[in-house]
Amino acid sequence: MLSLNVRTACAIVLIAASMFDLASNLMFTGRSVLKWFGESQIFLQWERGLLMAAFVLAAMGVSLLETLLGRAGGTVLPLTGATAFLVGAVVALVVEASFLSSGAHSTTPLEVTMVVVLFVAEALLGAAIIATSLLPAWVGWTIVAWDIAFLVVVTALSPGDIYYPALHFLPLTFIGVALLVMR
Repeated sequence: MLSLNVRTACAIVLIAASMFDLASNLMFTGRSVLKWFGESQIFLQWERGLLMAAFVLAAMGVSLLETLLGRAGGTVLPLTGATAFLVGAVVALVVEASFLSSGAHSTTPLEVTMVVVLFVAEALLGAAIIATSLLPAWVGWTIVAWDIAFLVVVTALSPGDIYYPALHFLPLTFIGVALLVMR
């Protein structure tokens, strides 16, 4: 029987979430940028469905991360970051579901809320990593810097379209890999 500890399970779930996001991003790029695929409702449902699954997996991974951070001495930051991430992931599911039902994509106040909440949530999780002994502090600082920098950059350089899901999944991949490699 396979027995996973919480650390390994967290790493696997975070990395899996990122792989689902990557698949969705490749499908999006092939469909809308490179025009490899014709417009197909089934293709669009798979593309956006994979992204929705990525957000569900990410929320599960962040929940496991909160447990690990709590065991490593974190109190308020891990819980606050995980709760904020869950809120952002739920809003992401609503945004994606509305996109699938309407077929129209535009920057809405809901998307802006989601993006801001997810960046802040991940910055809080980075701060929790800094405050605990779960991973080296530089991992946490990297996460904090990434999320604050991209929150500023995306809102400044692309105010009409700030929703780039990969920007939220790359830090989770980094944390997942760090959990596997740095013991």
